[in-house]
Amino acid sequence: MQAEWGQLYDVLLVDRNADWAGQIQTMLEGSGTAFIAVGAAHLAGDDSVQSMLEDRGVTVTRR
Repeated sequence: MQAEWGQLYDVLLVDRNADWAGQIQTMLEGSGTAFIAVGAAHLAGDDSVQSMLEDRGVTVTRR
């Protein structure tokens, strides 16, 4: 998708993942348990939510 639809890929995945990574990081800094659901496309590749969280220093465990 990235190669064929570059700008759309950025808008639908990269930009949204970056925004979510910030929101998720804030949630994780709070107390309690958080449940977060995202579509599978946001969980794959170098631009995934997990990769962005790792870049922010959040420990990510894939199961």
